[in-house]
Amino acid sequence: MSNIRPSHLPAAGHRAHSATSRRNRALLHDIDRQQLMRHLASCEAAQQTSSPFLAPVIHRKIETSLPCGAEPPEDVVTGSCRVTYSIDGGEAQTGLLTHNARMPVTNSGVIPVPSLLGATLIGLRVGQTVPMLCEDGSVLRLTVLDVTHA
Repeated sequence: MSNIRPSHLPAAGHRAHSATSRRNRALLHDIDRQQLMRHLASCEAAQQTSSPFLAPVIHRKIETSLPCGAEPPEDVVTGSCRVTYSIDGGEAQTGLLTHNARMPVTNSGVIPVPSLLGATLIGLRVGQTVPMLCEDGSVLRLTVLDVTHA
């Protein structure tokens, strides 16, 4: 007799897990996906970026996100939106997420998409909490609290 038990979910459970995972994935509208691909190409061509982690984070966002067409839902973080977020349950912070800014400026209220914070935020929905990789290699929890589209 063996005490070995299957380590995988049954087919019905697997479908339920897949549906849940799908709901928790980022949603990228067409323009943001194109811009992320441009940012990724810039990171890869530069040989040296401000962060060694940025290209892999952008690549993962492109690969794991779901398309949502030209009109994203109102609760999705997109380029050119104002987003309110919290890091590790701390104080709420608000910034304008933009594809055009290159370097984050502390306390400027601008969040460049080609930054670890910006690349993590884009495509998330209000209420989502995800891990965010930091420049020092640590991982914090990032929660989207609110989104305002222009």
